[in-house]
Amino acid sequence: MTARKLPKVKNLIQRTTPEFRRKLYQVAIDVGIPPGELASLMGFESSWTWSPSVRNPSGGATGLIQFMPSTAKMLGTTTDQLAAMSAVEQLDYVKAYLARMPKWRMPGDAYLQVFWPSGVGKPDSFLIGEKDSTELVPNAKFTRGRVYAQNSGLDGNRDGRITAGDVRARVLSILRTSEAAGWVEIEEEQEMDASLIEAFAKALGVAVEAIVAALQSQQLELRRVAAPDATKAMHDARNDALSGGK
Repeated sequence: MTARKLPKVKNLIQRTTPEFRRKLYQVAIDVGIPPGELASLMGFESSWTWSPSVRNPSGGATGLIQFMPSTAKMLGTTTDQLAAMSAVEQLDYVKAYLARMPKWRMPGDAYLQVFWPSGVGKPDSFLIGEKDSTELVPNAKFTRGRVYAQNSGLDGNRDGRITAGDVRARVLSILRTSEAAGWVEIEEEQEMDASLIEAFAKALGVAVEAIVAALQSQQLELRRVAAPDATKAMHDARNDALSGGK
């Protein structure tokens, strides 16, 4: 079986949990996007914070892929509610959003799905914004000049135009840099052995439910390990349970 892994996008390891990385990977697979590309997009859009509550001071865009207020409304929520979620919870809305967008067709399309959905699958020359242009964007009330002014950083070759190719180039540049930095393997979720928990709970005089809750709060992964290691893990959990997690 091919190992599941993500490129080392800036701060991915430092600011996310194994649970988040597992879910990010699965969301990408479910919506048909290369996982590394989605991770690169998410790191860039969240300014490398990986925070569900990070906000753009102008416009109110919020979270992992910078949900706009109108986008949040389309998904049946608000940016305030999104900001109050955990990063893992917000991934459900990332998935719901991407599932509604035009399907990924070529490298770099993940960013277009978020930034300019009508550009997905279009040639790299597809025009999005143009410096000082007064032309209205089709089906919108703003000009290409305004799009350019607000996103001029995407004009990589400084030709006064933002194209689908420029947008793709940004996320693919991040992806290449991240891949060069190395890879992080997706850790498989471990299930607690119920019989082992019950046996130790009886021996330690603590309710099974308290042991399970304590283990979950500490994010311990209980395996069939050597008895001394298992005993220490269970004693730690017992103490945590008896102290109320303090």
